[in-house]
Amino acid sequence: MGFFASEISWELVSEETGEVLIEDGQWNAGITTRSYETCLLGGCYNLVIYDAANNGMPYGGDVAVWVNGTPYDVDVSGDDWGELTYQICVEGFENNCFADLDNDGVVGVEDMSLLVNNYECEGDCIGDINGDQVVNVVDVLNFLTQFGATDCFDTPSLFVASVTEIVNKGRGVDVSQSSGKPVYYDMSGRIVPGPIENLSPGIYISKCLNETKKILIQ
Repeated sequence: MGFFASEISWELVSEETGEVLIEDGQWNAGITTRSYETCLLGGCYNLVIYDAANNGMPYGGDVAVWVNGTPYDVDVSGDDWGELTYQICVEGFENNCFADLDNDGVVGVEDMSLLVNNYECEGDCIGDINGDQVVNVVDVLNFLTQFGATDCFDTPSLFVASVTEIVNKGRGVDVSQSSGKPVYYDMSGRIVPGPIENLSPGIYISKCLNETKKILIQ
């Protein structure tokens, strides 16, 4: 990421919680390209790049970022910075299950407990599924039509970063701090090495967090 790579580090941080989803930095000499990917829930995130010497990257370097295939402009050129922050916002999840009362993506016993505890409640009550201002047997019957659902949320957004940096070629990439790193399978069920931009044209199955989807690479 810079000629003096031992001075450079970066992290992807949730604005809401402060959680660091991915981080890496302070490499030895050499040239290589590294890729990182993770799944993002709805909200805004900060990609923060640090230079310990506060003199930027006058000798060059590159960071390329995509979210769901859409590129983000990340400029790390120049020699007049010690910290750069780029905000990345993604749309929130839409919960497709009216019976998911605790909003955890699953309709289960916890939701049933909420419904039972609010039974006969009048007004703006948890468990009033049909919106008639009272929790009653009609809500219970509606609830049972979705009981056991496990796919209430839409597929999360996929963050991909390709980082060209001056580092030691023999040093491995540690992405163990990635939150929900996707795993790809071909149509015969074999695991295919990512990241997504390295996949050959074809149809694949992507598993990310608790979501599974089919993707087409052209």
